[in-house]
Amino acid sequence: MSTYARQNQTFTLPDGRQLGYTEYGDRNGTPLLYFHGYPSCRLGAYAIDDIARRQHTRLLALDRPGFGLSTPQPKRSIADWPADASAFAKNGWPERWRYTGRLRILDVLVRVSTWVVHSGPVSRRIDPWLEQEDTNKEDGHQDANKTSTMIYPRKQQQSVDSNW
Repeated sequence: MSTYARQNQTFTLPDGRQLGYTEYGDRNGTPLLYFHGYPSCRLGAYAIDDIARRQHTRLLALDRPGFGLSTPQPKRSIADWPADASAFAKNGWPERWRYTGRLRILDVLVRVSTWVVHSGPVSRRIDPWLEQEDTNKEDGHQDANKTSTMIYPRKQQQSVDSNW
């Protein structure tokens, strides 16, 4: 599949809306759902594509409703997102996921508790993973917006914890 084809995929949600997503990293790696911040879209995860490949991580970046390729959802609330993400994840994907994103983590933790295995701030858990990105910046300025939360798959928690 070409890079373009991997960047412009859609998934049909149970209510008929489209959820846009992009695959980055290693196709056979451990899946990681990437939820973008505001204003952004799934394509923002491109910045860590090479890093995801090196870490054997399959990065699936989803567009929130009304962003990128995703259909808007009338009268949408923040509480609606976990159902969309869950529908995507249950579509023949692995039973457990790692997750990274900003404020939506709390709602995902409550509503999709079977995914919850371990969480911690991304800035402390994957700084080595993103360090290369910062050192390559021309101005040498580190990105202060790397605080987020991650959930690891239960079966891989031990190996992930020992490697980070």
